Amino acid sequence: MAREVAMTLDEGSLAIIEAGTGTGKTLAYLLPALLSGKRTVVSTGLINLQEQIYYKDLDFIRKHFRILFTAVILKGRDNYVCMRKARGQHLHYRTMRNVGPDSWQARFDAWLKDTKTGWKEDIPGDLMAALPARVSESLSSGQHSCRGGRCRFQKSCFYVSARRQAANANIVLVNHDLFIADLVIRGGSDSSVIPEWEAAVLDEAHLLSEKATRWFGRSLSCSDVSLTCRQLAEECEDGSLRNLSSVPQVVEICGRLADTLGFLEVQIEERLVEEKRASADERWEKFLFPETNPRSQTIKQLFARAADLCESANMLLPHPKEDEREEDELPDNASDELRLDVFKNKLGAYAETSRLLAAADNPDLVYQFEKSRGDLVFSALPVEGGRILGERLKAADRPVVLTSATLATARTFSFTMARFGFLTGEARTKWLSSPFDYARNTLLFIPEHLPSVKDKDKYLPAFLEEVVPLLKLTKGRALLLFTSNDHMNYVADRLPRLVPYRVLVQNRHGAKSKILQDFTKDVSSVLVATSSFWQGIDVPGESLSTVVVARLPFEVPTSPLMLSRKALVDDRGGNFFNEYTLPQMILSLKQGLGRLLRRNTDRGVLAIFDNRVLTEFFGKKILASLPETRLVKKLDEAREFIVSL
Repeated sequence: MAREVAMTLDEGSLAIIEAGTGTGKTLAYLLPALLSGKRTVVSTGLINLQEQIYYKDLDFIRKHFRILFTAVILKGRDNYVCMRKARGQHLHYRTMRNVGPDSWQARFDAWLKDTKTGWKEDIPGDLMAALPARVSESLSSGQHSCRGGRCRFQKSCFYVSARRQAANANIVLVNHDLFIADLVIRGGSDSSVIPEWEAAVLDEAHLLSEKATRWFGRSLSCSDVSLTCRQLAEECEDGSLRNLSSVPQVVEICGRLADTLGFLEVQIEERLVEEKRASADERWEKFLFPETNPRSQTIKQLFARAADLCESANMLLPHPKEDEREEDELPDNASDELRLDVFKNKLGAYAETSRLLAAADNPDLVYQFEKSRGDLVFSALPVEGGRILGERLKAADRPVVLTSATLATARTFSFTMARFGFLTGEARTKWLSSPFDYARNTLLFIPEHLPSVKDKDKYLPAFLEEVVPLLKLTKGRALLLFTSNDHMNYVADRLPRLVPYRVLVQNRHGAKSKILQDFTKDVSSVLVATSSFWQGIDVPGESLSTVVVARLPFEVPTSPLMLSRKALVDDRGGNFFNEYTLPQMILSLKQGLGRLLRRNTDRGVLAIFDNRVLTEFFGKKILASLPETRLVKKLDEAREFIVSL
């Protein structure tokens, strides 16, 4: 792999590399990147990998190789505390009341003096909870409120310091969101989010396409807009903005904007009733403007009205005044200016997105709404976000390596190439198997007699009947992965009465990190989870000796994005199932099963409780994409291996 990366960096080309678990892919790209002399951006999809690279892999290189280098973690601007805002809010609150040494003001002041990074996430939890809402909401170094070189805190600015370090570093660690944001901004201006880079390595590249879809689109949350309306009205009536001459007009507009959102929600709810779609807790999506629905025109008019109201409110709010005075000369109303920044930025963004939704005239965008946990989110998303990202990568004209443990199906990269719009010859590809001995250390169990997963009433009871003997044989130590909250909850409600092991359930037993910690410590426990546990978790050792996939993780075929992508493939004369649905599912399945072996000493059972792998025509391709190991269809055939674990 290191040779492939080195050639890519030397030739200035694109490369797609699947490196199986245990390959050591981070060292395989870090060493060539450092030896190339190119300033390299390393982008990851998950925080834990970013921290592993910075605190473990790069430290390993420092200790064992004679390479001098610098590396930094660069986060998005909103992750840094803005010194101007922090000091402004701090002084404002100091003038309002007596401040003791144990007050949040004193503790926050001490944190500002001690922090090396200025990352908001590093603010202690108890201190963050003690900060007034108006303070915590206004701390970020937002792009639109930044005064750049005119700011008196330029020299002590955490974000400026981080960018300065990144500009001089050999390795700059970012996440995918920041990397894609950089490409978005570079595509429309001479500005950038990441200082000039000469090469890029995109790890966990299987996550890029969907992230690109969100970044190259726009979204509007009803709950977000409603909250801003309430906060703005409150600040105008009896808060920091009460002295504005335009208070009556702004308050009135806030009320009208809230009413407009209410009308939008009513239109959607009435449409759902007409379509006999029951409301549920799980997230689901629908087209926003179906041609046959008479409400579409009314909804567009409501978006146009919302855009007009946001723009009107924004115009009535004065621009924050420039203030060149030193910190100890700040006026008592310094925080008022900061609140204006926040509201004007939000209103401007709402107006822009509402105008885009009102027009709905771009055939390359999908206009949809999502309903989840009481919120209604309207979006305009590109049908092929991955292709837009691929075009930006090619336009960058610099070496880029895309790597992951799951990019190929049956050792071919046609799906990944197509998602990024890469033609044959535009990117070099390399498939590298895991060095782990799957044939010796694992076993694939697929019960052949289970009923169809599509028959929920029969399948779920049968799943329990089959999984309980397996768990008793493995003595717990299992991760059960589901594609649906309904299925997960059905099993989670009944399993504790059927097995003598602790059953941990996603969303019931604390945050993800706590559940994983408890699962690792309690060796015989069983973890029941859905989507977020299919990837990015690392539980080496005997605590995880069995991974059970309840159902093949096919994407929901009725989502607006999926239907729009299908229409594109159909128009080209292609087969959507073979070209998109199946390979996407295989990559997700490989991610889930990849949780089992994390070290070369790990052993265990891979189980798929969906017999379509055995009965459907696409089963052979699924099996050809999985690591080579022995397949059994009855639990008795696996007994000897399981007992030896």
